[in-house]
Amino acid sequence: MEEEEEEEEEEEEQEEEEEEEEEEEEEEEEEEEEEEEEEEEEEEEEEKEEEEEEEEEEEEEEEEEEKEEEAKEEEEAGIRTVITEIYGGIEERTLYLVNQIRTSLH
Repeated sequence: MEEEEEEEEEEEEQEEEEEEEEEEEEEEEEEEEEEEEEEEEEEEEEEKEEEEEEEEEEEEEEEEEEKEEEAKEEEEAGIRTVITEIYGGIEERTLYLVNQIRTSLH
């Protein structure tokens, strides 16, 4: 009888130990899964941040290019204005001289 009881106790203890081991393994697996998920989330966040930084840099470059283009257009417009004024002055002076010559010929 005692042997049977001892065997039963041993079996129960063994079952308890096995259950505890299983629980520990499950907990470890859960922890590993959580860690993996956290790592994945961190990687995703880093990727998003990198993408946002790249987009910001691209936008800044585009803005700089637009400003340079606008400055170039303004400069060209200023040059055209000066040229127009010069030609306008030459034209006025020419008409004046032509009129002077006509007047002196008559």
